[in-house]
Amino acid sequence: MADSKGFGHSGLEFFEPASSPCPSRVLSDNPQCLLLQILDHTGIGVILLDLRGKAVILNTPGVFELLSPKGAPFDYEGLCQLLLSSVPEKEKIPEQGLRRILELDDRILGYTVYPFGDGCCILVKDVTQAKRLEAIAEAVNTMENIGYVFSGIRHEMGNPLNSIKLTLEVLMGNFQRFDALRVQSYLERALAEMARIEFLFKSLKSFSMFDKPALEELVLGVFLKNFLAVAGTDLKRRGIRLTEPTADVTHTIVADPRMLYQVLLNVLANAEDALVSRKEKAIALEVSRSDDMVILDIVDNGCGISEEKLQNLFHPFITSKAGGTGLGLVICKKMLTAMQGDIQISSKEGVGTTVRLLFPTERLEPPQ
Repeated sequence: MADSKGFGHSGLEFFEPASSPCPSRVLSDNPQCLLLQILDHTGIGVILLDLRGKAVILNTPGVFELLSPKGAPFDYEGLCQLLLSSVPEKEKIPEQGLRRILELDDRILGYTVYPFGDGCCILVKDVTQAKRLEAIAEAVNTMENIGYVFSGIRHEMGNPLNSIKLTLEVLMGNFQRFDALRVQSYLERALAEMARIEFLFKSLKSFSMFDKPALEELVLGVFLKNFLAVAGTDLKRRGIRLTEPTADVTHTIVADPRMLYQVLLNVLANAEDALVSRKEKAIALEVSRSDDMVILDIVDNGCGISEEKLQNLFHPFITSKAGGTGLGLVICKKMLTAMQGDIQISSKEGVGTTVRLLFPTERLEPPQ
């Protein structure tokens, strides 16, 4: 019988060593073993480690199936090295657990570490297929966003191109008559328009595929100004009154500009869809600060969202849009979480919706 003194708070007892968990002869009088077998059938492996005694208390069969194909270690030291190297001391593990990802050969394992008496409980699951589907969903959402932003770029690029063309034609026709200062002024005008086009092309880099956030410090006001120069054009052409932040927007946030660009496109696209039936269409961006977070509220006066639909906003493949995938907000939440931010949505049917984006103001320890 394995020593379970260190795990007395849980009320669990284990009748066999870790190498032979939950034998059938004790299943009838040990309901906890039945629970562990049920977990195995769901593809979840369970590991119990005694951190004080430095021993493996339990390995369910699911653990062997998940870790053994390439001879992964199963002794205490091996499991700690494999699964706990990125986990802080046991006293710092929160009650809600710590989620981690492990790439093992050609598979991706997701696992969560929970405090458990004098040790920890680790739940392990193969999430390879889920991660691949998630990557496909992000690619689909990215392609949808490309079409959205290109409509703004196509319109916005025409103005500077026409201006450059006119400027060069005037210079060519009057090159011998203009003095040096006047020629310089025309060239500066052309260069300024070229700078606008250069920014538009740089904005396309936001749609490159990426996995991990490249966090950097951004002045939110500057970022929004550049973003709205592209995305805001299309909204205004569609008759939507866009109110840009009037408050102090010199706040510095920590974010990945590519991810932030995609998040804002998703939110504005949703707001635009909500305004289709409105005679007066309006979207307002408001910036504020709360403790160590900067808040960006995107408020529309659209059709709003019912209480029932609010409960499913961040559930994939649930959508009320014709032809929608229900992935936009799911991806937004994932990206903001990766940037150590958050998204909150409040709405009243028939009145409008407020999407609140929260960003950290300083670099935090990146999640493993």
